[in-house]
Amino acid sequence: MLKEKGFAPIIIILGIVLFLGIVGGVYYFSKNSSSAIKNNPVNTPTPTATLKVDETTNWKTYTNTEYGYSIKYPENISLEEMGVDVKGKLVKWIWIDKQIQISVTKANSSECKVDCPIISKIESVKIDNTEGKKQSGYISQIGGRIPQSFQQVIIPHNGSYFNISLYELKNDSIKSSERKAGTITEAEIKLFNQILSTFEFTK
Repeated sequence: MLKEKGFAPIIIILGIVLFLGIVGGVYYFSKNSSSAIKNNPVNTPTPTATLKVDETTNWKTYTNTEYGYSIKYPENISLEEMGVDVKGKLVKWIWIDKQIQISVTKANSSECKVDCPIISKIESVKIDNTEGKKQSGYISQIGGRIPQSFQQVIIPHNGSYFNISLYELKNDSIKSSERKAGTITEAEIKLFNQILSTFEFTK
């Protein structure tokens, strides 16, 4: 019995030593692991900013000194000045790519009362810091006109109305009054909006 009692403290001591060894090993392992993580940080990729390129930078500039405005357009598309005599006065306008028309009138085309286009949407816009309206819709065959969709921006300035219009059809395309209005393509709308963004009053 005495021998068994003598062994008890030894077993307890060995148990304590074993426990301290395990705790020490865990502490040492965790410390080395933390050091390894600190010395070898994970490289997180830095997001790169996407620069927005202004596609209109190298476009041609058209300036109309009579009506007092300028606009830019791509070098590879046409710009034509046209006019017609109305009661002894020459009324002028321009066509860009035979599809975008810019005209200056004394009357507000959004207040049309006879043979008017069908307007499906009207919204406010700002062109060269001037408030205006943008209307979308389609032209019917009333009055012998060619049915087609259109978008038009109307900007009041110095007692006149500047009308910038995008038509579904080019002005030299073969047309029929029997056709139905279609849709304007996304590419044509993009070009129209880019040209609008370059519009400036010069007087």
